[in-house]
Amino acid sequence: MNKQYNKDRFLLKLLTAKFLVLMMDHYVPESLSLTACKYPEKV
Repeated sequence: MNKQYNKDRFLLKLLTAKFLVLMMDHYVPESLSLTACKYPEKV
């Protein structure tokens, strides 16, 4: 059960991160492209 809980939390964090990236993409495209250059695996 604990593993499932951790997995759910991880997926939630992933969704939150994707949402934040989308928001950044919408409001701050320059900042996002900088982030994409530094951390391509996160986008």
